[in-house]
Amino acid sequence: MKELLFGCDEAQVGREVALRDSAAGLGIAAPRLFRNRHGAPVSRPGSPGGSWVKLYDWVDGTRADPSDPEVLDWFGRTMALPHRAGEGAAGTPSDWYESCPDGADWDAGLPWSDELDRFAAGSAPRLAHWVTPSAPPASW
Repeated sequence: MKELLFGCDEAQVGREVALRDSAAGLGIAAPRLFRNRHGAPVSRPGSPGGSWVKLYDWVDGTRADPSDPEVLDWFGRTMALPHRAGEGAAGTPSDWYESCPDGADWDAGLPWSDELDRFAAGSAPRLAHWVTPSAPPASW
């Protein structure tokens, strides 16, 4: 169960469900969102002022070895599939996906900026040689 601590945009949750279902159709294992008795993927149990919640299936897995080339190949293919899952989708993406922090945001220190610095200095150079350009679509 995931409690939505900062409110709920039911339309966004609907888009999340559609993307998850489309990705599942492409072979990506992902937890299903259960719907409530009214067919909605979110619920507000208790009082009307209570938190919204989403209930998912559980997906078990094993710890992956990030240095194993087969794991890296699988990860690259799997991360590319959601881009195909959204083909033909309508609507405007959230600004979060189409904007970047500006200079003032970086200067103020984003909550994840220190972790990004550590990643860039540590793991990123070791992983960079596994990154290759994707093949252009047949329509190019």
